[in-house]
Amino acid sequence: DELKRLRELCDAATPGPWTVDDESWKEINDITVWYGYGADDATCVCNMGSPVSDCSDEEAANISYANGRLVSASRTAIPALLDEVESLQKDLDEKDRLLRAVREFFAQYNECPECESKVDMEHECDSRCTFAMLVNWLRTTV
Repeated sequence: DELKRLRELCDAATPGPWTVDDESWKEINDITVWYGYGADDATCVCNMGSPVSDCSDEEAANISYANGRLVSASRTAIPALLDEVESLQKDLDEKDRLLRAVREFFAQYNECPECESKVDMEHECDSRCTFAMLVNWLRTTV
């Protein structure tokens, strides 16, 4: 699946964070993305070469710099987004599991043993009724 493929790409790439050389890109018309920028052992992650050429020189340089910044930001943003999607999927799976359990529970009963009214998500008998408390809890939880 696509999320797994993206995770594998991130895992195989140079670790992050990545940085664009903010100092020399305008002077040398060359966009370089670095890991450990400024350190003696910095690693060039990618060199994007000269700016795009179908614009004015200044506009092309600005577009290329923005492209480099996007590539640089993606190294930390993509794993963070993948983690968030995974977390949200786990939450959704848990809510689905809970909802299935509730539906199975209600399917076992036609009426409340305490008040003998129909048991469903609209059940509202005496507030001390077990089913009424469960339905109220479910309305606020699920």
